[in-house]
Amino acid sequence: MKLAFLYAGQGSQHPGMGRAFYESSPLFRQAYDGAPVDFDLTETCLDDPQGVLNQTAYTQPCLAAFAVGVTKLLKAAGLRPDYCAGLSLGEYSALHCAGVLDAPSAISLVAFRGQAMADAVKDRPCGVMIDEPRIKRIKRIPMYTAFSKPSHVIWRSNHTSIMLVPGVKNRLKETVIKRIITILFNPLAINLNGTVDR
Repeated sequence: MKLAFLYAGQGSQHPGMGRAFYESSPLFRQAYDGAPVDFDLTETCLDDPQGVLNQTAYTQPCLAAFAVGVTKLLKAAGLRPDYCAGLSLGEYSALHCAGVLDAPSAISLVAFRGQAMADAVKDRPCGVMIDEPRIKRIKRIPMYTAFSKPSHVIWRSNHTSIMLVPGVKNRLKETVIKRIITILFNPLAINLNGTVDR
């Protein structure tokens, strides 16, 4: 039988994540306490007193450190995966698990990624939840940026993000989905490539 580790992407974070591991395992504790970030990652993961855990710049390194800690525990228990995979930022955790990145490099790279993504949308703070009847009123949506599942489709214009609820994706598929553009994150990709090269 083959074993695979699959690492989650952004959205799986919550205050208190890893608390039981942190309190009971020095091995796990190293992942949080030794994280090379410029904020108190342990405090943010365990208690989130500043209310920042759901902000991308904090979410991503916190999830990466959690994945590093859990991977340490699994490997210490003798579990070694035949395959590693991840969703979005989880790909970095999979690279760490596979031995491509050491723990500090994985967390640092993800921290840079999270900050760069936060910077890329800093001047675009608006967000809208929209249902199917209202979608008929939208004349033009210039950019498709994310599709996680039928109930989570995000479209972005220059100043607004629109998260569509179930039933909308199929209607838009015929008319708008043809314009899959990622202009917003092109500068992020360039910056991230430069960081990886270093």
